[in-house]
Amino acid sequence: MIHRPDPPSNNIPHRPFTHEIDHPKYRIKNAVIIRRQFIHVFLMNVIPAIATLIAVAVAVRYGLSGIELPICAGMWFVSFGIGGTIGLHRYFTHRSFETAL
Repeated sequence: MIHRPDPPSNNIPHRPFTHEIDHPKYRIKNAVIIRRQFIHVFLMNVIPAIATLIAVAVAVRYGLSGIELPICAGMWFVSFGIGGTIGLHRYFTHRSFETAL
């Protein structure tokens, strides 16, 4: 849980979307959450990047057959085509990506 102190008592409005967002008082200190974030970043960013480099190296070395390009196009459509459409719909219609800070 993120500890958020009370806003300053003077008349200056408290704005968490400024430089204060990276302030130590807003950093997560729970070791379990930090570990889960590290695992999530590794699984969702590092492994796909490495797999992409391996796939390019294999394609260059062995070439592509007639089935790999349709599979690639289908995966691209599912991930970017449908995912981007759903994400933009949620953002522009429901404003569901706004944060609670």
